[in-house]
Amino acid sequence: MRTALESTRKLETGAKCSAVLVQLHDMVAKRAVVAEKRFMPVIPFALAAFVPVGLLALGGLWGGVWVWLALVYISVIAFVLDEGGVRITPAADPEGVVFWANSVSVVLALGHFYLLALGVFAITGATGLSITERVVAFLGFGLFFGQ
Repeated sequence: MRTALESTRKLETGAKCSAVLVQLHDMVAKRAVVAEKRFMPVIPFALAAFVPVGLLALGGLWGGVWVWLALVYISVIAFVLDEGGVRITPAADPEGVVFWANSVSVVLALGHFYLLALGVFAITGATGLSITERVVAFLGFGLFFGQ
């Protein structure tokens, strides 16, 4: 009788442990989904903000197609993303997005300082850009800083 009772208790304890593990798994899964939902609305903003930084940096240093891509991106693609992003991006929990949005803003602000110095060097010809590339760089940097 004792062994049957002990076996029953062990089964009950095992079932309780399994139930606790299932609840823990569900909690972790729900938090991961919430964290993903909080981060997701920031991704389009980050892409729209950081791509021109990279293109302008490449264009300011090496000119060529990079400076033209930067100008086209800033003048056309960023406009389309700004207008279309309002319709595509779902509303987000404001408290959850604050950290990621602030992080993107800080990195973008630091990028502005880097691009300001690079833009001055590129437009003055210190990086070896041709006259045409310098004019296009001037337009691209101007549009970027004006946004």
